[in-house]
Amino acid sequence: MTHIILESIETTLEVTLVIFFLMVAVDFLDVYFRGHIKNYIEASRFRQYVVASFLGVTPGCAGAYLNVTMYMHGFMSMGALTAGMIATTGDEAFVMMAEAPVRALLLFGGLFIAGLLLGAFFDRLQHRLGYQGCHNCELHTIHIQDHRHDWVHYFRVHIWKHILLHHVLRIAAWTLASVFLIKMGLFYFSLDALVHDHPALVFLFAILIGLLPISGPHLLFVSMFSGGIIPASVLIANSIVQDGHAMLPLMSYSLRDAVIIKGFKVLAAVVIAGLLYSFGL
Repeated sequence: MTHIILESIETTLEVTLVIFFLMVAVDFLDVYFRGHIKNYIEASRFRQYVVASFLGVTPGCAGAYLNVTMYMHGFMSMGALTAGMIATTGDEAFVMMAEAPVRALLLFGGLFIAGLLLGAFFDRLQHRLGYQGCHNCELHTIHIQDHRHDWVHYFRVHIWKHILLHHVLRIAAWTLASVFLIKMGLFYFSLDALVHDHPALVFLFAILIGLLPISGPHLLFVSMFSGGIIPASVLIANSIVQDGHAMLPLMSYSLRDAVIIKGFKVLAAVVIAGLLYSFGL
């Protein structure tokens, strides 16, 4: 139990600190450049999809964290965020690169393209259904003219009151609770045994385990694919649905948006990976 608590706290600190620094960086740059960076990215949906998918496909979770941060600040649409979430494979990307670099690059390229296409489709579907995502955080645009060089104001209002007290504390609480519950479940429930004992259901398990907003459990499918135990379609299904730790900060900001994006990713995995699986790939 103690090691689970310590691991949960460690993960929470890592996620929260990275998100905090990214939020400060995005907020500061947007204020300093008077919104020109935001306007440049926001002006083109295609540009948003490319930026989000590129950040998502970079190994690790930092790029996906940056996508969430920019979404919270209104830099990109919900479809662009979805594109980045589809493209990312979290920390598992490092293991893929080490074990099978050529196949890993092919997978990353496929996820990048899938992110572009599905992100655009998501925005069209969202518009057609009339769904409005969570309103972006607008504080960073306040007082740009009067306080551009007022560092006391910037630290007190933007960093302390807004980023730290309004966002970071919620992110830390959500991350700690989510990671602790997941690690507790994994401690008492063996995923390895479940997947190996029920090989016929491995495709379903790949999707269900992909729902976990954490890096680590997905390595099971990376190892099984490297060992020739599962086909590429199963790894693709898991890769589309999973997003490392990147969903944790979004859950603290808008649980509804997080659930909708996850649901869309599940449908995408069923269709894309399901077709590949049916062809024996």
